[in-house]
Amino acid sequence: MSDTPEDGWKGHSRWCRQIVVRRVGNMLTYALAQGAAGMLAPHLERSWDLFHHSEIAHARAQQRLARSGLIAEITRKGEIVLELTPEGEAALPPFVRPTREWDRTWNGIWYFFCYDVPESHRHHRDVIRAALRQRRFGQFQKSMWIGPWDIRPWFDDLRQAAGITDYGMLFEARTVMGIADERLVMQAWPWDDIDRAQTAYLHEAERTLEGWRQATPSADAVKEAIRGETMAYIQAMRNDPLLPRRLWPRGYRGEQVFAAHADFLKTASRLTRTR
Repeated sequence: MSDTPEDGWKGHSRWCRQIVVRRVGNMLTYALAQGAAGMLAPHLERSWDLFHHSEIAHARAQQRLARSGLIAEITRKGEIVLELTPEGEAALPPFVRPTREWDRTWNGIWYFFCYDVPESHRHHRDVIRAALRQRRFGQFQKSMWIGPWDIRPWFDDLRQAAGITDYGMLFEARTVMGIADERLVMQAWPWDDIDRAQTAYLHEAERTLEGWRQATPSADAVKEAIRGETMAYIQAMRNDPLLPRRLWPRGYRGEQVFAAHADFLKTASRLTRTR
């Protein structure tokens, strides 16, 4: 894997809310999730200007998420606060809680999805590819995707909805022509790209924290850094399949990235709490 960092999140300070929201789902649910995990202090978790451009936008986000059943108001120590519902937790992208994915027990079975979609049904092909990527499957060959996760329920739904049995099949196997699991992993996912993004994140996180150690930043500067860090963390983790630990490739940095992300938010929380 590559050891050369890129420019980290320089330029991510000019973040695009629409892109962040699309990749995370909603920044309010993201903030609540980080708060529930003890990574983001309550005063930042509830700060409307952390991820929204106005109090009105923040309030509308709350109303929309409450109507969708993703968040709810609860009373804690006599104070009304927001909390993710079980549905809200389930809707979070996996990289928000990556430890859950890494700690999953793998039963040693690979799932292969193979398809041959005619040109006249190219829309189905695009839908299938997008769905496989969403489920973090890797492209082992041009029309063969692989993953350690059981997708039989999804395949059954797809088969009934789109009649996919005419040009798609799902297999499960413990071995593939005697190829070692490590080689399957290395071939199916773009590890060089993943490692490059994660190395860049680690480099910039340390650079920013070192700068804070040298000179205490203002609260506004910390919030701006959180926004840039959030975008950088998403960039570093969004293509990571978050494989079970047993399948991690050599030199994998995902766990380091998540630890640095937690440390960054905790440090930012501490710096702004003292003001």
